[in-house]
Amino acid sequence: MWECMETSDDVDLITKKTASVLSVNKEEDLSDLQKDVSAFLNSMTNSKAVIPDSDTENSNTSVRHHASIDFAEFAAHNTATRNFFIGGFNVSVSLDSSHEAVLRLLCKEMFSGFETDSFGHDPVIEITLITEKTPSSAIDEDAFTYLFTGEGMSVFDSDEYTMIKYHDGFFSKIKNVVTQKNADSIYVFANDVSSSDNDIFIFCMEFFYALRFPFLLKAAGYGRFMLHSSSVLMRDKVYCFSAPSGVGKSTHTEKLVRLYNALPVNGDLNLIGYDDTQNKFFVYGTPWCGTSGVADKNTYPLGGIFLLKRGTVPKTESLSHVDSTLAVSNRMITPVLDGNALRTRMDFVSKLCADPDTRVNVLYATLDDESAAVSAGQILGDH
Repeated sequence: MWECMETSDDVDLITKKTASVLSVNKEEDLSDLQKDVSAFLNSMTNSKAVIPDSDTENSNTSVRHHASIDFAEFAAHNTATRNFFIGGFNVSVSLDSSHEAVLRLLCKEMFSGFETDSFGHDPVIEITLITEKTPSSAIDEDAFTYLFTGEGMSVFDSDEYTMIKYHDGFFSKIKNVVTQKNADSIYVFANDVSSSDNDIFIFCMEFFYALRFPFLLKAAGYGRFMLHSSSVLMRDKVYCFSAPSGVGKSTHTEKLVRLYNALPVNGDLNLIGYDDTQNKFFVYGTPWCGTSGVADKNTYPLGGIFLLKRGTVPKTESLSHVDSTLAVSNRMITPVLDGNALRTRMDFVSKLCADPDTRVNVLYATLDDESAAVSAGQILGDH
């Protein structure tokens, strides 16, 4: 497959070559193999391990790399500000005072429980919302290098900024987001919002989801990475249960809550980082939690990670350091923009999986309550 990818990213061609090497002849096996090849290519592309030919062709190789943008002028009228504590960071959100209703809804719904009256000594991420009064067309897109296209967006880069440009129709309000590399600043460009309740709600929902990508880029700069997982608090530590959608991670944590008095922490996403002053890994609360509605704002020590797989007999299985590193890294959703970022994330996961205080095991889960008994037994030390 690697030999094929050096010359082509065509799924049919790579499937044919792989089938020949593996002596796969049956039609149904070929169909399954093609699905596996496609999934593998998508995984490699999303992690920037490979770059599709189409992305290379679209890349602008003659761009300028210095994007001069006067954001201070753009945000001169942003006098309305609210402060939040998210993911172990002090986060300020500012916008034009005429859109105060947007901030009120963000505090009440999307960032409920995360608002704070004052900042501590943690890093500050400043988020500035810029409406059509200062249009995004003021950004010279020719000053950016095209990186890749993801779901509903394309990502561009320069020496000073990273820009996420959303495709027409993906969002109705948010147009693009620019992050500043040498400062913890995020600028969100959007169409102006009316005063109607429905328009404000749509605006806030889009702002909330559009913010996750650039926030994770900033968090990664501080060594914190997002794991796709459902989590609970037991014995004063957080345990994450990670699996692809549909395997049953939410069902499993719900059983731990119901049967073993565990406390739900986050239903879908957990931000993990290492605290050098305490020499341990922590889970930092964020409001992004999929559709679960479960999002604890607090910070807790990490106790372990269970990688769920469907099984007929519930049991846990340990992994080698290499296998656990690859498996956990595959469940991380923090964006990777270049090789250095990929190596940083892999080094972090390798350290996480080598930590003696953090369990990383495979859990073969069934639909009955016995699976919860197995994981609870390991957490509580019964066996």
